[in-house]
Amino acid sequence: MAKYTIRPINTGFTGKRPVPGEVRKSEPPMKDGNLEPGAFYTFHFSLYKYLEKYPVEIGAPGGVLAFLLEGDGKKILIDTGMCETERANKYHHKGGSQLPGEAIDEALINLGIQPEEIDYVLFTHLHWDHSSNCHKFTNARFFANQTEYEFALDPIPLYYKSYEASQLGIEADFKKVKMETFLEETEILPGIVAFDTPGHSPGHVAFEVDTEDGKYIIAGDACFGLYTFTPFPEETLMYDITPPGRFCDIVGYWKSARTLRERCGGDINRILLCHEGSLLESLKDRPVIGLKQE
Repeated sequence: MAKYTIRPINTGFTGKRPVPGEVRKSEPPMKDGNLEPGAFYTFHFSLYKYLEKYPVEIGAPGGVLAFLLEGDGKKILIDTGMCETERANKYHHKGGSQLPGEAIDEALINLGIQPEEIDYVLFTHLHWDHSSNCHKFTNARFFANQTEYEFALDPIPLYYKSYEASQLGIEADFKKVKMETFLEETEILPGIVAFDTPGHSPGHVAFEVDTEDGKYIIAGDACFGLYTFTPFPEETLMYDITPPGRFCDIVGYWKSARTLRERCGGDINRILLCHEGSLLESLKDRPVIGLKQE
């Protein structure tokens, strides 16, 4: 069985760059009828009346992480991260930024890897901050879930920006490559298994990856943070997870979170999320994941 190493790569921030170690408390996201940015990372609207009584601390959201896998003679990317600052601010979230060297192709070159060396690009989903710049990997094969791909090609207006629909007058980068698709649980490559984790998007998937240190799950935005696996403190609700404020299907999200918890064997630190602040903060001490622990 092939064994891989995993290197998280930060491709920028979709919002304000957090102060290292910054922690903020959950708060109701609606103020004067406007959606506060924190709503994407906090809770389902039905929970807001409980937040003052039961504030939950959330690590400041991290950057937008992509993941470089190396093993079995191959170089594989899971997601390709966000776009340049100007585009991010114009079409997506104001305040987002991608500094020089953070674009995925530039970040790889800084690691000594040329874009043409990438053999495969696997997508957890096709939102703009997970699929930008994918067309720069000219020798790669590209894989996405079929349900996700079909929705991304023809999203409802609520998701025009998420998928950079042509109605906005732009072309999403994922439309510039030849996409191979799959359905249901699939071993994409030896030691890399895709499985369904819908909820954040219609065809979201996670990837279970074999390493010398055991299995890790690269889960994209199946959850926004590891806080999801903390039961909500209001006993009368009996919630065994903390749901987010953004989803396309809360039932799918809930079931996907439980699936992730089961497949990681209860060790949630083996779940690698694309917006998990603690993972970003740990990169200096642990730039490569999956090496056998001594």
